[in-house]
Amino acid sequence: MTPEVPERQRDVAKYVVIALALIVFGVGLFVVLLPSKTPDISFRTVAVQLGDPKQVVVTFEVTKAPLASAECQVTATGESREIVNRLTGIRIGPSPDQRTTTHTVTVPTDQRATAAAVATCVITRTR
Repeated sequence: MTPEVPERQRDVAKYVVIALALIVFGVGLFVVLLPSKTPDISFRTVAVQLGDPKQVVVTFEVTKAPLASAECQVTATGESREIVNRLTGIRIGPSPDQRTTTHTVTVPTDQRATAAAVATCVITRTR
């Protein structure tokens, strides 16, 4: 025979279990939504040379941690803002004494481009 648990103790136990479940849920939600620290990187287009109908020359700056490596993408667009060509996998290596470095790339095109810019840069390796 099992002893009878008073009604009041069952009510308290029920609220303790609910409170513990809410605490676990809250901590889990906090961990999932906690922003992860991503390495800082910024980039900007400095100059674009558009004269040649077969290529566009783009000069840009990348600012990142000196020992980090990055990969960038440059996009050339036409008159209707359609993508004429995209140059991907532009590797930016470590620059031990500089946070900001300047790079120049040539984007080959099949038709005349009217604009070009750095589309993205992401950190690929940190030290």
